[in-house]
Amino acid sequence: AIPEDIEHLYVVVRKNEKIETLRKIINVEKDKQAMIFLNGNFYLDDAVKKLKYHHYPAECLQGRQSKMERKRVMDGFRNKKIKYLVATDVAARGLQFDGIQVVVHLDVPENPDDYLHRAGRTGRNGVHGISIMIVTPGEANAVPVFSKKFGINMKQVRMKEGSFIPVIGREKNEGN
Repeated sequence: AIPEDIEHLYVVVRKNEKIETLRKIINVEKDKQAMIFLNGNFYLDDAVKKLKYHHYPAECLQGRQSKMERKRVMDGFRNKKIKYLVATDVAARGLQFDGIQVVVHLDVPENPDDYLHRAGRTGRNGVHGISIMIVTPGEANAVPVFSKKFGINMKQVRMKEGSFIPVIGREKNEGN
């Protein structure tokens, strides 16, 4: 089950706006440590480079890293020296990180159970968490699937003036 202390949000954008939207989310939640999930290793390095370019303390966790490098990244994240951990679903299962307040899904999970494991990284021990998916209009059809399977209310939001604003009516699932 998904912890009850998690707020489930999603933002609809064009594919080429995903990284910029991630940066906006980081700015809204700037005081919080976050895990950022992608579906595969291909874009991990690219996402980290773009975040570091904008001076965000980010690293990635991936299977190709040496055991020593993975340990360095995990220890840095646990000790809060690394604020943003970019990872695949490998990091969603089995690894324990305390105090994660935000989970961002840069890619829509390939199956609902991956959403469960990703979102479950936050909202632990009575601490409020946010799980936010960045989706394209075509990917937005996954939202009701996850909502129904886990009995959660996923709210569409847009970014405005450093805040999440609820989306209502006709603008739903059309992109910001």
